Amino acid sequence: MNRRVLTNATVKNTRATDKVREIADHSCPGLRLKITPAGRRIWIYRYRDKRTRKLVKITLGRYPALSLVDARARWVTLSGATNPKAAYQRALDREMAEDDALLQEDKKDTISTLVQDYVEHARRSKKSWKKDKQMLYNHLMPRYEHLAAYSGPR
Repeated sequence: MNRRVLTNATVKNTRATDKVREIADHSCPGLRLKITPAGRRIWIYRYRDKRTRKLVKITLGRYPALSLVDARARWVTLSGATNPKAAYQRALDREMAEDDALLQEDKKDTISTLVQDYVEHARRSKKSWKKDKQMLYNHLMPRYEHLAAYSGPR
């Protein structure tokens, strides 16, 4: 059996075969890279439940969205936990809460506030700021002023 520590090059360059493969990272017991015949690379964490003695698999995420470094960081939090499944769920909940907080922060801006900010900026830096203001207030504002302007998912 080939015992090796996974590297970025190994993860990226390992080819898919006609069967599902799991490649163990021997620097992190239980951390594995699952490669499907379609070529998908999925990080999983395998451990044996101490109470039931059953083998449990937790999907950590897909490569390249979850890098080798990030997968190992998640492994560190899960491997030291007494209940890895619950620890993983708490970590996911924390990430979701942080994402929601960022989205809510972005949603505070509306089209109206952005237009007002632009007009103030244009007043100081453009000679033709009155034309811009007229165009925005006559054409854009009546239809879109109440909408949120945020850089969320498309």
